[in-house]
Amino acid sequence: MMPDMSPLWILGLLVIQTPLAFVLGMRMARRTERDARGEYGQIVEQVQRAILLALDKRRASEYPATAFDLRRPELVEPADALDSRDAQEGTKAEGKTLMAEVSGLIEANQNLQQQLETARRKIRKQAKKLSQYRVESRTDQLTRALNRHGLDEELAYLISMAQRYGEPFGLVMLELSAFKRFNEVNGHSAGDTLLKGVAQTLSETMRETDIVARYAGDEFMVVLPRCDASSAGMAAKRVCKVLQSASIDCGRSGRVTPAVNVGITVYVPDDSAESMIRRAEAAMFRAKAKGQTHLHDGHNIIDLEESQATLTPAACQQ
Repeated sequence: MMPDMSPLWILGLLVIQTPLAFVLGMRMARRTERDARGEYGQIVEQVQRAILLALDKRRASEYPATAFDLRRPELVEPADALDSRDAQEGTKAEGKTLMAEVSGLIEANQNLQQQLETARRKIRKQAKKLSQYRVESRTDQLTRALNRHGLDEELAYLISMAQRYGEPFGLVMLELSAFKRFNEVNGHSAGDTLLKGVAQTLSETMRETDIVARYAGDEFMVVLPRCDASSAGMAAKRVCKVLQSASIDCGRSGRVTPAVNVGITVYVPDDSAESMIRRAEAAMFRAKAKGQTHLHDGHNIIDLEESQATLTPAACQQ
């Protein structure tokens, strides 16, 4: 039985039900909006996933980018899996890039090492050549003794040492007697052999620290480091006696005993190479004036037959 629909009851019912309907309507509208948004979000998420998957599998022909069906979720990978796989692929790509860079650096380093080793070999080779050139520039080509250039260098060094530290040294100059006549009679080849024999005899006779040089033509110099006048005199006498007893094979000319004239001097303060050579040469010419093998100390002719003969410092310095 229907209630009495009085205006007052109807008004009350409307007052009560209108807010309820409004609330229910708002709730339904919100639910519809959420559902719509949820479905829209799902659709957007699926589209994004499909795009990512299409990009990741762009080289594959099994699932081309245009063939993805949003209604087939099996074709759409989960977002977490895609992110993880993208991260892995990115890490792999970065690793490959890093390895490529490291390989490039290693290769560049190897190339640099090879270039450095090649440069070292060239430098060593050039240094060896320079050393050889220097030796050759200081060496007499015939006798292999020091040449004039080498002699000048050695004298300059010893003079500087004498000036700084007071180290004495002596200089012996010798000339082969009648060498020009020997060349005329026996030929220049025999003369060259004789010069080489004299240079070799001198090198074998003197100390390792002594310096044998070919001064010019048939003239030789022997530099005596750390020798005072007395020691230089004994060295000069030894040179004369060794050459007097030498027998040098000159080929067709037979064996030859060279005759020499010898002059000696020692360093004095304010000396130069030129002044020392002049004194030694003057002493040698005085010995030559006596003929054959003689030794002159700048003051006296030394008789090599008298074993007691000595050289005085004063005589050597004149």
